[in-house]
Amino acid sequence: MSDAFERMQDSTSTLFDKYSKKMRNLRSFTMNEEGRLPSTVRLRAEEFDGNWFAFPTIFPPEYQSSNPKDWKRLEGDEDIMDAFRAAIQRNEVLPFGKDSTGAKAFAEGAWKIQE
Repeated sequence: MSDAFERMQDSTSTLFDKYSKKMRNLRSFTMNEEGRLPSTVRLRAEEFDGNWFAFPTIFPPEYQSSNPKDWKRLEGDEDIMDAFRAAIQRNEVLPFGKDSTGAKAFAEGAWKIQE
């Protein structure tokens, strides 16, 4: 985690702060899966048409539920475009332009509060 944090901090800090705040406040509840830490977004970084983006791959139901069966999960390689489209519809896509390092570091968790 510290490598991702350092790589992201080396990128534009204003963008880092803006995106970090958005991710921390995006969801008021988590998906709780046995054997895993609670999750709100499970970000992924991908390149489309020469630009990099970070976006969630899990999406909560309209109602508050922590049950993984209630969440829309688009985490597989075959689900990339569906996850990207869902994130666009929800205004949850974070554009990084040509910054692949920043996008990847952010998706790896650089946005999380460091302890």
